[in-house]
Amino acid sequence: MPLAGRPLPFLDIAAEAGNARAVRALLACPRIVVEPRGRGDIYPPALISAVWRGDFKIVKILCEDGRVDVNAGDGGAGENPVLITAAENGHLEIVRYLLRRRDINVEVRSWSAKTALCWAAGGGNLDMVKLLLEEGGASVNLSCGCWYAPWSGGELTSLLLTPLHFAAIGGHLSVVQFLVKCEGVDINARDALGDSPLDYARRGKDKKIVRMLKDNGAIDRRYKERRQFRRNLMGLKIFGCFSGHV
Repeated sequence: MPLAGRPLPFLDIAAEAGNARAVRALLACPRIVVEPRGRGDIYPPALISAVWRGDFKIVKILCEDGRVDVNAGDGGAGENPVLITAAENGHLEIVRYLLRRRDINVEVRSWSAKTALCWAAGGGNLDMVKLLLEEGGASVNLSCGCWYAPWSGGELTSLLLTPLHFAAIGGHLSVVQFLVKCEGVDINARDALGDSPLDYARRGKDKKIVRMLKDNGAIDRRYKERRQFRRNLMGLKIFGCFSGHV
């Protein structure tokens, strides 16, 4: 019986084993099915498996075959495309290779609506952040996921966090320092709850990141609100003084 007719995902198994010779032989079979997604919870798809392990040789073989959708998810609970899987696991060589392909979508989303840049920023991988921005042309202000269930209704809603939000939340000073110098960065970007990167840095009591953000133009909303409150209070006192003499 031909290999392609059997139920077991031989290509996925060969890729997971890092057997380049077997992967090439299986791809040459006329009836081989190159699964874009895994089959159940046992075997991940071949390309995702290779990316997880950082096996650049297998990744290149599968991508150059042309039958694998590089922007597809893995079909499991994560549903993460290969670029995000590679960025999340810190595989710079694989990410650089993927970015040079014409069919890659640098803004492809993970199951939680996060881009590769958001994953890299949140993980504190400065080299990956630079690669995605400088060679991949990723958007420095693109709002992405991190889902939460609000109290009213319980529906999942995106927090709309930017890469700078993720870096500030994670306490990654070097990434914050790099991002605030990027052309066009919105240092005062607000998420779905109205919070800026500075708000998250303050909440995390990270004095260095707070100072870094403020030195580069971040607006301290709490300070402005306190100042406005004092002005309003002073206005009421003055009004009271004048009205008392009427």
